[in-house]
Amino acid sequence: MTLDEKLANFTEYCVLAAKKKSEELISQQQSALDKDFEAYTLKSKEITDSQLKIEKENLEKQLNKELSNEQLHSKQLIGEARTELTDKLFVELSDKISNFINTKEYMELISSQIKYALNFAEGDEIIIYVDSTDEARLHELCARHQTDCIKISEHSFMGGTKALLPKKNILIDNSFAKKLETAKLRFMFDLGGEEDV
Repeated sequence: MTLDEKLANFTEYCVLAAKKKSEELISQQQSALDKDFEAYTLKSKEITDSQLKIEKENLEKQLNKELSNEQLHSKQLIGEARTELTDKLFVELSDKISNFINTKEYMELISSQIKYALNFAEGDEIIIYVDSTDEARLHELCARHQTDCIKISEHSFMGGTKALLPKKNILIDNSFAKKLETAKLRFMFDLGGEEDV
């Protein structure tokens, strides 16, 4: 084997060894880069997922806040509408009471209230008040019940009667004003089975 052949073999061997070493280094470098890329991808996904979760939570909080504000506003509007409708209803009811006072049935009603109060008193001292609008009926009511304990009230109470038993400290309030006030306090709109807002 000549020197040129030996040199060619040595060069070929060196080139092959260098190529093999280079391929190993490239493979190691590629492996390290793949691991780094995989770690970077995983870390990026974690960061993205975390940011998405935070953003989703923020959007849900914002949506819940807006929904809560809208519900509060709706409740307020419904409350205002209920108040307005209740007031209108009780104005109409007051008008009906005013019309009822001029009927024969009203006279029978206060007469039955007076009879009840007299029976309740069982002979004890009693003062029965009728509304100032019933002054024209006073004589007839006293005659009908054969009593002089029926008086005209100084304060109007929309009709009906009030009876005071001083010794027992009892007030029987059958005035329309009291009944209307009680009805208004107890009044609730029926929403047809819907939950009250």
